[in-house]
Amino acid sequence: MGDEPARRPQLKYLESNHDRYKRSKKHEDRLGKRLGGRRLPRSGGLPWSKWDKTTAGGDISAPDFHFEHKRTDCGSISIPKAWLAKVSEGARRVIKDPGIIITFEKKGSPLEEWALVPLEVLERLMKKARD
Repeated sequence: MGDEPARRPQLKYLESNHDRYKRSKKHEDRLGKRLGGRRLPRSGGLPWSKWDKTTAGGDISAPDFHFEHKRTDCGSISIPKAWLAKVSEGARRVIKDPGIIITFEKKGSPLEEWALVPLEVLERLMKKARD
């Protein structure tokens, strides 16, 4: 046990998740601009500091919404209730409506993107569109 050499940290570009993280970040930047907002710094669940363990609670800030972004290469995605709670809490802290944006990214196919918002938010937006 004591004879084993110390393991060196692996370089980021050698990690298998690095490409997925990079693509997600690219989509978050693009969606932030498209929605009139921006990608939140330290998104991805990273705490603000070692003393303050709270996170941004989302990935994208738009004028009226606080979004969590998820990207998948698959044809489906599960939405755990914890994601909804996380983005709802993050939105409550910044006094915005919560939402989740899902990007389906498959090679050879165009991007398909969907937004998920609470029903009361959808009802309010529909009423506003009617008026």
